Amino acid sequence: MKGRFWWGVVAALCAWNAYDHLVDGKEFLRGAVEAAVALLLAVGLLRDAYGARTARRMTDDFGTYLRSQEDRAGVYLARRDTDGTWLQQHAHNADERFPLASTRKVLILCALSEQIHQGAISADERLPLREVRRFHLPGTDGGAFAQAYPQARRRTEISIRDCAEAMIHQSCNASAEYLWRRVGGRPALAALARSHHMDGQDPVHSGYGEFVAVLPPFLLRTLRCPDERLADYYDRLGARPHRWYRLLLLLPTAGLQPRVFRRGCSGTPRDWVTLFQAVVDSPAGDSPLAFAREILRWPMRTNPANTKVYHEVLAKGGALPGAVTQVYALHSRTSPGPAVMACFLKDLPSAEWKILSGTPRQDRYMVATMNRSGA
Repeated sequence: MKGRFWWGVVAALCAWNAYDHLVDGKEFLRGAVEAAVALLLAVGLLRDAYGARTARRMTDDFGTYLRSQEDRAGVYLARRDTDGTWLQQHAHNADERFPLASTRKVLILCALSEQIHQGAISADERLPLREVRRFHLPGTDGGAFAQAYPQARRRTEISIRDCAEAMIHQSCNASAEYLWRRVGGRPALAALARSHHMDGQDPVHSGYGEFVAVLPPFLLRTLRCPDERLADYYDRLGARPHRWYRLLLLLPTAGLQPRVFRRGCSGTPRDWVTLFQAVVDSPAGDSPLAFAREILRWPMRTNPANTKVYHEVLAKGGALPGAVTQVYALHSRTSPGPAVMACFLKDLPSAEWKILSGTPRQDRYMVATMNRSGA
């Protein structure tokens, strides 16, 4: 607050000096420059004030904020009854499609889990880290690759399990791309979505190809590509990773990247609650989604305090410019059955997106809502 006050004083002084010089007509250029500076400061102050007001609104009552978003928000909440039946408890735009961001990685995980159950892939299989590293585009994953593999060396070996945990816990894009290819790519994930009745789910294309598509040599072609051909286009771009793509990350993109990401892989809140229900209902041990359930339980491993409050916590979320997604499955020790909730937002203004993608407000609201629903 104190900082905004002094910036306001500077803006006022610049505006006063600009007015003085422009009226005198003697130092028109200097006055014009000062007027421009005052205008820029005023715009910055207004954006700051709007962001602060939005932050207060989200902190005071995120539920009210969510309801005010109308078609920009989608929510679906279901709870399992004592007889094993899943009952809808709340729905808002539950069948509308929203950009999924990194939440789509759960589909890759479930396909991997089924293939591990079938014996086609072993969770303990070892592979050179360079097989994953070749899909790494620095600066596009928020440092997830470095967090997932802190001791990474050229000759380091990892397991399929390590790769899956990096994809879900750290949301490592390179790990997701490697596993996407191992499980069979877009056709395999489309078949998985159909088997779980995810009728509103887009095909999961190459994430590596999607990030390559927003690089300057490909950006304009990507924007002109029809929606129905976009997935094929991404898969072609990602088919052969090149090291020189990393140099292209240094080039400016004129702020056009969000327009591309808004056309990415989408799904509905209802479909994603359905998928998480299947994971929660999957028995531990020898079942098709048991491995997926184990990996998605990362909040129980990373925060031991959760074990005192919950039988189980499963979670995955994601964020891309203008979009935030989160899916939770909670089984509180005080409730008879688990609950699953999906909360998706899209077309968010920059100030609101920065607040939501960088803070746990959405998470806290979802957890509190799910706990209340089981009370």
